[in-house]
Amino acid sequence: VLNDEKGCSASDLEKLRTRNEKLEAKVVKDKNALSDYQEKYRIYVEQVTELQETKVELEKLQKKMEELKVNSTEEKKKLKDEVDALKSAMAPIADEPEAA
Repeated sequence: VLNDEKGCSASDLEKLRTRNEKLEAKVVKDKNALSDYQEKYRIYVEQVTELQETKVELEKLQKKMEELKVNSTEEKKKLKDEVDALKSAMAPIADEPEAA
């Protein structure tokens, strides 16, 4: 009698319950999927942040390496000039007799 007053039959109520259960299952599935995507996003953000920090550190190290190369090249040139100067200082003069 109660069902008749609401205008729904028992079979209609059963169909609605079944549909409601399916929708509730879909909601649970979608919540789990959302949670999974949120975790993946969090991990992605951490990786991007770490990658950016690594990139900055790499750029610093590359700059330092270039500075060391420049300093090394300058140092090599200075040493070569010193060696050349010492060689020319030790070379005998054309008029000078060789020491025995």
